[in-house]
Amino acid sequence: MKVVSSTPFGLLVFGFFMFVSVGSSKGETLKLLDSFEVRDKHKGYSEPSGLSPSSVEGLFWTVSDADAKLHLLTSDGDLKNAFHLPENLGGDLEAVASRPDGSVLLVQERDWAITVLKPTSPISLERILVRRMSGFGRYAHLFRANPSNKGPEGIAVDSETGTVFLAIEGEPRVLLTLAPELNEIVNATVLSQDKGFASVKAKDGELDISGLAWSQFSNTLWMLSDTGKCVFVFDPKTNTAERIDLKFHKAGEKIWVKNAEGVVVDEEARRMFILTDDGKDSRLLVFERL
Repeated sequence: MKVVSSTPFGLLVFGFFMFVSVGSSKGETLKLLDSFEVRDKHKGYSEPSGLSPSSVEGLFWTVSDADAKLHLLTSDGDLKNAFHLPENLGGDLEAVASRPDGSVLLVQERDWAITVLKPTSPISLERILVRRMSGFGRYAHLFRANPSNKGPEGIAVDSETGTVFLAIEGEPRVLLTLAPELNEIVNATVLSQDKGFASVKAKDGELDISGLAWSQFSNTLWMLSDTGKCVFVFDPKTNTAERIDLKFHKAGEKIWVKNAEGVVVDEEARRMFILTDDGKDSRLLVFERL
């Protein structure tokens, strides 16, 4: 991993080589390298959710669905500092992403809100409602039947352009492309079967998107699916995706990852980190591509 920012709220960008290409075969098996317990109710981290690189090598930003806190998590599963957020922010935090300017984006599902946390002194918070962004009216028809518990579940940032990607969980599955200033919805893409969004573990109506990561090397979005038990590697230029099944072999048994909520990719080291929300069995899983 390579650190490219000295600010504690900056974006960690990895040095990359091709970890996967859009033309790779579907459903390839992964090798589990490590599994770390992460749940700590006493520290307000009982329902692990989003995962994002921080500016410090080996540290991730993460949030919990149960508490209004921004946590630092090591790559071997240890919780470090936690930043307490205002209670009015709520505990419905589902995703997190850091930006090159040092700010951190926090996503609330039910309110369709993005909170921008800036490392000023004192720390400043700005709350932006997605439904009030310029351009939302062009895509509002997609969400008329969208239930409150199927809102934004993943966020990622292109560190070169500043473009923000926001994944809507389901009914329908949609990828929103937001302007770097977070003032406009530039595009909306329905993540349909004909674009490659299909899984052997879930029917189309049940398939969700639960996490998001951006690969600067391949300019692809890695889109995690809890119900599909897989990661979709999506190319925004071609609007197509390939699937990596989240399964591995242990003691001769094939095991599927359950309740996946966050993803980080290190293409240089051929590593993928998956965060799960599975009660006392919540884990940070470290995989190598076979």
